[in-house]
Parts: sequence; structure tokens; C-alpha cells
Amino acid sequence: MRSSIAFLLALVIMVSVLAACGAKKVFILLGMNDIALYGIDKTIEHWGIMIGRIRSTCPDIVIYIQSGTPIHKDGEIGKLNNKNMDAFNER
Repeated sequence: MRSSIAFLLALVIMVSVLAACGAKKVFILLGMNDIALYGIDKTIEHWGIMIGRIRSTCPDIVIYIQSGTPIHKDGEIGKLNNKNMDAFNER
């Protein structure tokens, strides 16, 4: 619950800043920490919410979504691993 509140707060701030500055483009790179915190399904759900909110607030903005980067073999911990990152990027 607490992490969902943090996500929503960050979303409101981000969208407000994009609208206030009149951004024409936004580059989004999410994945690693989100997968570790929420898992793949919830992270995908959050992306949908975020993109919908950006589009409704800034309808003319161009959104670039970047895939999550590979994780060094020694850096894999729990859900934060290359198998999950690959599955996330495929969706």
C-alpha cells in the first residue's frame, strides 16, 4: 500500500512538471526498482496508469519508452534479475 502511494505521488509530481514546463517529449526508463518492488504485472499496470495520465494532461507530448537495461550477473537479487527484466521488456 505504502509503495503504491509513493508511485501515485511521484506520478502527480511528474505529470505536473511536464505540463508546467510545456514539455514536447518525455523519455521514460522504468523497470529495475519497480520490478523489485512491485513485480512485473504491477509494474506494467503502473506504466499504463502513468502513460494514460501523461496523455490526458499533455495530449501533444511524444512519449519514448526505453527498455530496462540488463543486470550484471553479480547484481541479480531476488526478483531483480535478468530473467524478469527480459520478461518485462518483452511485454
